[in-house]
Amino acid sequence: MQYLLTKVVRKYKLFNHNLSNKHAIANFCSLQVMIMLFGMCIFLLNSSVVDAQVTIRVNNASDFPDSIVQHLYVAGDFNGWQPADESYHLTLQDGKWSVTFNPPAKTKSLQFKFTNGSWENEEIHTDGSRVDNRVYDYTPGMVLDLDIEAFRKMLPAIAKELNKNVIVLKIPSTKLGYEKTIRVYLPCDYATSTQQYPVLYMLDGQNLFDDQLSYAGEWGIDESMDSICHLGETTAIIVGIDHAGDARLAEYTPWKVARFNESGKGDLFAQFVVEELKPHIDSLYRTLPDRIHTGIGGSSVGGVMSQYLVLQYNDVFGNALVFSPSFWISKQNFQLAEAYTSDKPTAIYYLAGGREGDDDDMQENAIAMYRLLQKKQINNLTLRIVIEGNGIHTESFWRKGFSAAYLWLFEK
Repeated sequence: MQYLLTKVVRKYKLFNHNLSNKHAIANFCSLQVMIMLFGMCIFLLNSSVVDAQVTIRVNNASDFPDSIVQHLYVAGDFNGWQPADESYHLTLQDGKWSVTFNPPAKTKSLQFKFTNGSWENEEIHTDGSRVDNRVYDYTPGMVLDLDIEAFRKMLPAIAKELNKNVIVLKIPSTKLGYEKTIRVYLPCDYATSTQQYPVLYMLDGQNLFDDQLSYAGEWGIDESMDSICHLGETTAIIVGIDHAGDARLAEYTPWKVARFNESGKGDLFAQFVVEELKPHIDSLYRTLPDRIHTGIGGSSVGGVMSQYLVLQYNDVFGNALVFSPSFWISKQNFQLAEAYTSDKPTAIYYLAGGREGDDDDMQENAIAMYRLLQKKQINNLTLRIVIEGNGIHTESFWRKGFSAAYLWLFEK
C-alpha cells in the first residue's frame, strides 16, 4: 500500500509543478482526502476479513502425545474433507492448539472432524465407536473450544465381524496402476433363483455396508436392499467400489481442482469402471448388462463422478444416483452437462440438503444442474430432484434418501 501511495504522490507533484500555488494547494488537499479514504477502505476490508474468521481450538491437546499433537488437522465441508490439508493444520497459539480460517462465502453452517493426518486415524470415542460429524451454525468471528476423546490408532484393534452377505473382491487395474477393493451385495433371492439382475455401481464402497469400515457411518445399503427384496420390489446387485483414501478427491474428479491443487484423475477411474470392473462383474454374476439396467451412484465428489459417468459414458450407464454433488469443484461439470445430447433413455436422481454447510452453494448448484439439463428438453432424459430442508452432508442423510432414489431409478 505504501508503494501505491508513493506513486500517487509523485504523480501529483509532477502534475502540480506548472500550476499556480492556489491550484496546487487545492490538488494537494484532494490528494490527502484520497489517501484517507483509501486507508479507510483497506482498514474496513481487513476488518471484514477478520470478522468472518472461524477459530477452532482444542482444549485438551495436552492429553495426547507429541506424535499426535504435532499432526492435528480439521477436515470438513469447507476444505473438501481433506484429512491433511496444511491450511487447516492446528498450531500452538496463545497456549492452545488452534486453527483460524475464513469459510467460503455464504456459509450457513460448518461440518468437520479432527484427524491426525488421514481418515485411517480420525477422531473416535474412547470406546472405539465412530464420532459423528461436528455440526455448528456459522457465526462470523466464532471461536469453538472443543475436546477430542481419542484417535483411531491410539486404541488397540477391536475384532469386528464384517457383513457376511457382502462379497469382497480384489481387482487389479492396469488403468489406475493399483488394486481396487470391490464389495458386492447379492439380492436376497439370488441363490434360489436363476434370474438376471440390474446392477448399481456405487462409489465410496467402504461406507455402504459396514459401519466399522466407514469414517462417517454407513449407508445401510444391504438392509435397504433386503427390505426391497422381501417386499417383492425390483432388486439389484450392488457393487461398491472403495475409494482411494487420501487420493479420493483426485480419483473422483475428472478435472483439476484448483482450490486444492489436485490433478483430476477421474477419467482413468471411469475407464477402470467401464473397461475393467463392469466386464468382470458381468462375467461373475447373473447381471442384466445392458445400459438401461446399469446404474452408477455416489455422494459429494462421488456424486460428481457419478454424473460424469452417466453423461460421458452414456452408452454404458442409463441411470445415476447423484447425492449432494460437489459441482463447485469445477465449472466443467456444467460445461459437460451443457454439451450432453444423447437421446438414449437416461434417468438421473438428485438429492441435496438445506443444511449441508456451505460447500460452495451445494444445494443451489444441484438445482442449477437440474434446471440446465431440464431446459435442454432432451428426449428420453428423465430427471428428479429432491431438496430436504434439514439434510446435512453425511451418510445418515444419504441413507434415508437411498431407497426412494433406487426405486425411482429402477422401477420407472
